[in-house]
Amino acid sequence: MIEPFSVITQELLDRAQRAIDRSIALRQLCGDQLAYAKQRMVELEKMMRDQLNNHK
Repeated sequence: MIEPFSVITQELLDRAQRAIDRSIALRQLCGDQLAYAKQRMVELEKMMRDQLNNHK
């Protein structure tokens, strides 16, 4: 039979899991923000090209 973790060990494991969960969420958020920024950059470049072409 496997012995349960001590209260201190379990608390440390829980804290580590929460830290891992937070880092995964932050990584996803950063990825989403990067994708949004890239899309906006493409849209702005297109808008600038269109404006330049309209002024010729």
